[in-house]
Amino acid sequence: MQRELARSISAARTLRPLERILVAGYDMPGLIGSEILDVPVEALTGLPDTGSSASRCAAAYGAAVAQLGGGMVSSSLRREELRFTGTLERVELPLAVAGLLLVTLLGVWNIRMGKELDRINDAVRYWRDASVTFMIPGIGKRGNLDPPPATIKQYTDSTTGEIEKNLYRDDELRGRYEQMAYLRTKLKQEIAKLNKDLGHIREMPQPQSALKGVTYVLDVLDDTRAEGARPSLRYVKASYNRGSNTRSDTVMVTLDVTFFAEDSGTGTTHFESFRRKIEAQPWHIKFDPVTTEPLENGGGISIERIKITMDVSMTEDPTS
Repeated sequence: MQRELARSISAARTLRPLERILVAGYDMPGLIGSEILDVPVEALTGLPDTGSSASRCAAAYGAAVAQLGGGMVSSSLRREELRFTGTLERVELPLAVAGLLLVTLLGVWNIRMGKELDRINDAVRYWRDASVTFMIPGIGKRGNLDPPPATIKQYTDSTTGEIEKNLYRDDELRGRYEQMAYLRTKLKQEIAKLNKDLGHIREMPQPQSALKGVTYVLDVLDDTRAEGARPSLRYVKASYNRGSNTRSDTVMVTLDVTFFAEDSGTGTTHFESFRRKIEAQPWHIKFDPVTTEPLENGGGISIERIKITMDVSMTEDPTS
């Protein structure tokens, strides 16, 4: 009974709000005093308790209230007005319209994105073909990849070029950008193969360059001139020392230098500045202590056999 009343209330409350539900007739347990869709259920009082005639009295009471101008629900016998409609059924039409608009919007967006993808694919195809032409221009023309490796030549011949007007060769297993990435991988493999044939591989490290080491030391010595130093190089030697399992390769630079100055104290200051600059370098390992001798005329100092041990691998290019 409560479910049937809920259907009637759901249909009637769409027109105007309901304050309460008045029931008469047979007293069903749990009905009076309950709430149906948040509307309280109360007993209709003031009618004679005539047993089986109570329902007819309630109908007469409702008709009298209507004649006195009370609220009434207008309805007809058409099925669509009498049938119960739940919350979901009342929003079916708006949801259907919104869904149709969303599907239409997605269709338009998909068409637009498809055209944009075709345009990008055409641009990537032109980029790919231009790269291939730069490497392998064609029959009778010399390219920048001469002679081209057989694997790259075979792949480009089967996946690039125009078969007929507006019909181009392509790789069905890869996208056009993936084709360029595949060519790049093949080129790197060929470069690695050539480097291995020439001995330029990381698995076989090259010995450190003694020339590179002495160049770095002389650059630091030349920087002291900005502080007023006047160094004079009398002897220089650089030698490569092979390392072992517990010691890395090194380069030793040996120098004989004279620092000319107004007096021996100023010459010593310039030498100490040169020493600090060497020790601040990332490639510095050891600066052997040396003895300094003032010049006979007092115009500077002379230093013999300065030994600087360094790790050339800490420079930018240890093998150049």
